[in-house]
Amino acid sequence: MLASAALAAHDQDNDEEFRVFPSAIEWTTEVSAGAIAPPVVAGGHVIVALQSGRISATRIADKEDSWTAELTATTAPAAADDLVVVPVKGAVHGLVATTGDVKWTKNIDLLGAPPVVRGGWVILTAGETLTALRAADGAEVWSKTIAPMAQRSAIDGDRLYVPRVDGRIMALDLTSGAVVWDENVGINPTEPLVYDNRVYVGANGKDFVCLRAPTGKEEWRQLVGAAIVGVAAADDMWVFTASMDNLLRGFRRSTGSREWQQDIGYRPIGGPILTGSHVAVPGRTAVLPAYKVGTNKPAVQLTLPVQAATTPVLIPPVAGQPGRLAIISNEVGKPWLLVLAAEAPPAPPALPFVPLSALPGTALPIPKLPV
Repeated sequence: MLASAALAAHDQDNDEEFRVFPSAIEWTTEVSAGAIAPPVVAGGHVIVALQSGRISATRIADKEDSWTAELTATTAPAAADDLVVVPVKGAVHGLVATTGDVKWTKNIDLLGAPPVVRGGWVILTAGETLTALRAADGAEVWSKTIAPMAQRSAIDGDRLYVPRVDGRIMALDLTSGAVVWDENVGINPTEPLVYDNRVYVGANGKDFVCLRAPTGKEEWRQLVGAAIVGVAAADDMWVFTASMDNLLRGFRRSTGSREWQQDIGYRPIGGPILTGSHVAVPGRTAVLPAYKVGTNKPAVQLTLPVQAATTPVLIPPVAGQPGRLAIISNEVGKPWLLVLAAEAPPAPPALPFVPLSALPGTALPIPKLPV
């Protein structure tokens, strides 16, 4: 079982920290079983939920196995800072990312969407019920019955943006669960992207919608004509979508006008990945091209040992280290691999051209041929 691409979508706040798309493989290591979801990153570790009923953590610095936990995840984990949140049957466990120790446990019904961990909060979706926990100790702050939900909510500041299966997007006060606004966008909305006071969401299996975050008022809507996959990605000028017609589209954030699109040549399995001035779309392919923002030309590409099995997770630069990307890859009959890619090192500067003032070497005398 693969989780939704939303889990591999990076935190938009980290976009500017990447210079270019990670395209050079730093290391690979085998994982002991298939992954049920994309990896997550916390505490200097890449953490993977395995089909064998284990959670496995690998140190980013040296690719060493750090710890395992005997937990059978029912949906994809989530992580932030030094916390990994793992949903299991009847409960959710908060683990210390560096050791795997159980920090807290919350009994709850089976989750219908992966958890959200951000800003000291953990948001759980179970059936029609939304529950907010403190990340520090797992204590319940509030719980609210809303409506059936199948996608993750999004946290931005003191607001929680909740997509409902019936087509409504709700903005809740994060501290109390009180409804701030409630608007209809169209059935089966995707996980929202909240960026610069706007909420971007796919809906109706064919539309891409922009709402004003403070009020929920619709600012613009564009007919895409195919279901949008995963979460959109945005920068100061553009917002990007991937869709089931194999197209990467770029829209002006201010007006919604579609400025360009690119046929990526494969079916996307997640939303766009934006790193600095490059945008890519994950798919079950061994070659992942990244396009220069605003153009139709691939600028760099990541070549994997075997095709990707999950969407990637981006690892922001830390302590002078470049931005990285972690991804699970696999092909039938071959081992499952955890791959870490980094930004390719810059090309060495060209040496200055110095013209020769004289030819090198010493001229040899011309031998006399025998008569």
